[in-house]
Amino acid sequence: NRAHAFHLDATNAQPLVVAIVRNGTNAGPWTLFLHTNAVPFARPLAQADWPDYLLTHTSLYGDLEFGHVFVRENRSQPDGNLLKLAFVRMISTNVSAKPYFFCHGGPGTSSIRCTLAQYLRDFTTTHDVYLLDQRGIHYSQPDLGERSGESMGDVQYRVAHLQDADLTTINTLESSYDLDDIAQSLSLSNVTLHGHSYGSLLAQTLMRRNPLWLEAVVLDGVVAPNIPFLADGGPVRYNAYRALCSDIAAHPTASVYYPDFENTLFTFANNLASNPVSVQIDGASVPVDGAFFLQMVEGQMGISDLGDRERIPAIVWRASHGETQALAELAHYHIALDNAASGLMSLLVNNHDFMPFFSLDEARRQCEGLPDILRQTQMQSLEQILAQSAQLEPCGHADNTFTNPVVSPIPTLVINGTYDRATGTNWAAEVASHLPNAHLVIAPTIGHGVLYATNGCTRQVIRDFLANPTHALDTSCVSTLVLDFPAPWPADAAVLAPGSSLSGSVTNPGVASWYELAPPVPALPVGGIADVQCQLRIVNMPDPFLARIYGSVDGALIAQHGGPGTLGFSSDGTPFVLAIQPGNSGEQTGDYEIEFTVPLLVRKLEIAPPNVDLVWQGPTGAVLAVEAAPYLAEFDTFVPVVENLASTNLLQQEFIPLGPDSARLFRIAVP
Repeated sequence: NRAHAFHLDATNAQPLVVAIVRNGTNAGPWTLFLHTNAVPFARPLAQADWPDYLLTHTSLYGDLEFGHVFVRENRSQPDGNLLKLAFVRMISTNVSAKPYFFCHGGPGTSSIRCTLAQYLRDFTTTHDVYLLDQRGIHYSQPDLGERSGESMGDVQYRVAHLQDADLTTINTLESSYDLDDIAQSLSLSNVTLHGHSYGSLLAQTLMRRNPLWLEAVVLDGVVAPNIPFLADGGPVRYNAYRALCSDIAAHPTASVYYPDFENTLFTFANNLASNPVSVQIDGASVPVDGAFFLQMVEGQMGISDLGDRERIPAIVWRASHGETQALAELAHYHIALDNAASGLMSLLVNNHDFMPFFSLDEARRQCEGLPDILRQTQMQSLEQILAQSAQLEPCGHADNTFTNPVVSPIPTLVINGTYDRATGTNWAAEVASHLPNAHLVIAPTIGHGVLYATNGCTRQVIRDFLANPTHALDTSCVSTLVLDFPAPWPADAAVLAPGSSLSGSVTNPGVASWYELAPPVPALPVGGIADVQCQLRIVNMPDPFLARIYGSVDGALIAQHGGPGTLGFSSDGTPFVLAIQPGNSGEQTGDYEIEFTVPLLVRKLEIAPPNVDLVWQGPTGAVLAVEAAPYLAEFDTFVPVVENLASTNLLQQEFIPLGPDSARLFRIAVP
């Protein structure tokens, strides 16, 4: 899967004979063509020659063109091999469209086969959008994809020694020169370059040379060349969590439901690190420990509106209260993410551009003061990267100038989200401080990649910048980027009214059933009493599940009971929430049956001669009687005082004549 070029002298008119020799095992197709232009050159492909993925996903791209730009693999060897770099042009409907280059991050993630492509299509109203796979990524050469059972060292040996690839050229600087070649071969000028994540570092590397064809730059999820990319990763992750927790604390109801959420979240993560739980995710039983839990939380934060980051505190609350199956919600997004990536390309760039300036001791120092589980997982991740990098043969390294801040007059939009756990807002601010024509925009509640924000604000900021990169931007919509954090329980919980019963089954350990208890209450206090006493009778429930009643206003635990029994609670009319939740072991399944009632109770008995002030509660519509007996008499001596008394409210008051006996017993009875 290589492109080989024979360089012929233009004055040599001799006929040429070319032999294609197979090695006996490869039955794949080959193409031979004659091209008379100098390198680099572009070659669009007929639709029949497109990758299958493009043919089956054309709806994501709209009107498009696919092709290759041929560049020198090693620019110091003019007679060496060529590389094919793949591009997709999402064709604009505007005849005056300008070119818009997009380079994804990773390093190693495809710009062509990525979830972001469908959102970049929004810009085709004004621009031709070019999705560029960098050298070594997916549709571009060399083919650095891993095969089954290969280690990174195996892949490097196969590519370098069997496919004759020069892996010393897989680095950011060479990829930046590829961008020059792409613009030249496609005869493009007035280009805007959008670099996402690592792509933002690639864009800055290009900006050091201030190429004439480059009109403007969008840096999205920004890497700062002068900040240690790997060593500073722990604080960046923590700052994203702190931004989330700060937003929860500022929310009028979430701050009540989830007080001190940061402590709750990391305490729960520590517990999972010691005691992992099994969670059903897409039909498979998946062990969830502290590291995987944080990975899922950060995934929701990073994907912005394509996930449910506003539900993170509710999911953590439910899981920490025993409903561990709620964690499965962290693994699901609103769309299926489809990003192709090359692990070897990522390691090669890391080794060439980042490792020469990386210190594990500095990373440990940067992680001091972080929550324990965050510090541990960050260091484990870095140690894993070091172990993988050690499998590779040396392929050169960047010089010290690579870590200098970029200074360029090119108009640049520097935009970053506060929930970005991969590239920090402080990195974006540092980059912008060295660019005299930079617009810095910090987007609240947005994760890694502002295109994932689907409410339109961040994309409108980009459109405004594209319309005139030198004028002041209207960023007023950024203040609307706030989240409405819901209550812990499902919004569609079934409502249970007094006098009703429910039954159900616990079919999966770790799953809770939720109900809203809606006790009615009189509009006005009756005899100074403004609440009703309620009862929840648990007829049957599997052990060790618990019936738990929570306040709907603050999520506080009101009462709980395991097994058959009765729960009593007082209500002023505010709804409560009932959960049938797993107990400590969370292993049992079975059926449950519960009855919700407002029992018949005497609420007040006050002797005020010549009457007795009597307040009781009971179900409306019942016909009752007030009975009395001499004080300390046997119960069978009770006689009716008031009969056929219609119960018209939950709370009722009657003044009963005291009679000649000053001490009497009173009771409310159903005849």
